[in-house]
Amino acid sequence: MKKTNFSLLSLFNVLILIIYYQTLYETQGLSFLMDDQDTVQAYEEQGKASGENGQPSSRYEQGLKALSSLDRIKQVEAIEGRKMTLLF
Repeated sequence: MKKTNFSLLSLFNVLILIIYYQTLYETQGLSFLMDDQDTVQAYEEQGKASGENGQPSSRYEQGLKALSSLDRIKQVEAIEGRKMTLLF
């Protein structure tokens, strides 16, 4: 029984800390830190959705896609500008 009481007390303490930090973030203007829509994953998914039919939406993204299809040596050569071959 004491272990259960300890667990409940620990959960209560965690809940108090969450509420405390949430209030602190809001008063300091940092509530965006706890926003689920402002995560790296959310931005990655938004970027993936911005391309039509899974295609990159800008020339830059098209270039990155073409570059990623090359092996490592050809990537380095393309970046350095040596032995440039037609990528598109």
